[in-house]
Amino acid sequence: MAPSDGRLLVGRIGAAHGIKGEVRVQSFTEDPLALVSYGPLMTNKAGLTIRILAARTTTNVLVARIEGVNDRSAAEKLNGVELYIDRAL
Repeated sequence: MAPSDGRLLVGRIGAAHGIKGEVRVQSFTEDPLALVSYGPLMTNKAGLTIRILAARTTTNVLVARIEGVNDRSAAEKLNGVELYIDRAL
């Protein structure tokens, strides 16, 4: 994304984690768990907004539950999705 679009990249969804729809998230914030408090996150996919319901840290990534993602198949479809917040926040 171009810096002029008003969005700031804060994370990227990676592989599915387990069978209940959790995903691994690479956080680019100082406090990785801060992603949960940002509210709905914009993405690089048209029309897709993501809300992280819960997250926990592991050795090098977050493991997160995403609203509306309840199984591994749905989680796998999010692999590679970039997460953004409004730069004005």
